[in-house]
Amino acid sequence: MIRNDEIILDLDCCGYKLYQSPSGYCFTTDSVFLSACVRATSNERVLEIGSGSGVISFLIAGKTDALEIVGIEIQKRLYEMSLRSLELNKLNDRVKFINGDIRTIKNVLPAGSFDVVVSNPPYQIHNSKDELSEKEICKTEVLCSLKDLLTATKRLLKYGGRFYAVIKTNRLVDLISEMRANQIEPKKLIPIQANIESDIDLCIIEGKRNGRPGFLTCKPIIIYDEKGNYTPETQEIYYGHKNKGN
Repeated sequence: MIRNDEIILDLDCCGYKLYQSPSGYCFTTDSVFLSACVRATSNERVLEIGSGSGVISFLIAGKTDALEIVGIEIQKRLYEMSLRSLELNKLNDRVKFINGDIRTIKNVLPAGSFDVVVSNPPYQIHNSKDELSEKEICKTEVLCSLKDLLTATKRLLKYGGRFYAVIKTNRLVDLISEMRANQIEPKKLIPIQANIESDIDLCIIEGKRNGRPGFLTCKPIIIYDEKGNYTPETQEIYYGHKNKGN
């Protein structure tokens, strides 16, 4: 049931829809581009850390053949919203959500139980003592730092498993440092560029648990053409079906 402060968005993927609250945290293009880069086969389990209202988990369900997708979210309201979207999309056989803290949930998620870990992590450093809103908690390292994220990823990811994250470029060095400190070897970087003239301030990184050194920087994904319309690549990401490699 939709609540007073909510809307239902069409994800343009397999007919899936998502409850969102404009007064709280709403997903952005970061989540769409991240989900488009994830590879997961029919015998692989995927974990999304910081699943929010569930958008990345639902898009991965639509764009890959992943056996199971599990999302963990610390904020109860966002978690409950994802459960209602789960019922709406009838994906209970492949997707589930957990309300919990990755720093303390060892008894719920066994070590080495996932082939893929995905995250759109908080990227702003927390310096304020003021109480934060739902939206600010999603963006600020108050309940989950990059160190917390990679510590959990190291424990939960199988040997040889893959890690995917979207991050602002001003935190990329910090993320790579935490990846290597936790035996997640950076393997691929995909820059995201608003248009051909703009600076790059967003990227997607892929790593491998206990992987060998060897790093590839891919050509940027350019979101808009010179007329301000989506490029063909962006249109494929938003409205296409299966991800390449799945």
